[in-house]
Amino acid sequence: TGVQSPRTMRKHLNMKQNPRALVCYGGKASFAWMRLLKPQFRHCFVVLNTGKHWVAVNGLFHHLDISVFDFPADCDVTPALTRQGFLVQQVQPKPPVQRVLLPLPFTCVETVKRTIGIQSLRTLTPYQLYRFIEAERRAENKNQKTPKNYLTGRSI
Repeated sequence: TGVQSPRTMRKHLNMKQNPRALVCYGGKASFAWMRLLKPQFRHCFVVLNTGKHWVAVNGLFHHLDISVFDFPADCDVTPALTRQGFLVQQVQPKPPVQRVLLPLPFTCVETVKRTIGIQSLRTLTPYQLYRFIEAERRAENKNQKTPKNYLTGRSI
């Protein structure tokens, strides 16, 4: 008994080494001050594909909501989330870096960041999170070598 390591839990849950995750953004303002945030980027949560289930991790003001959905792992839930009005970004969670994190306020953004392995102190709002993920995606795509036509030197 005792506390299981993440590796043991991942094996027990039949979880892929690097599960796919969907970061979802919504525009509903539950509180008046949320109207100060950019529309469509007033709340965010993450949906993880564990290889066996889909797990939604939603950091709310008063509690952490974790829901397990028994959809097949190969089921694409993006269209269903989009139909509900969410903007969806697909990400590959990063392995957690073992270092002390600063105690930041418990927000939806902080919940998503810690779930998918982002450690950015400057990312505080859902829109900043969206832009951070897009910037990482662009940098990653830029670093990948594209095949070139040897005759013209242009990318194929």
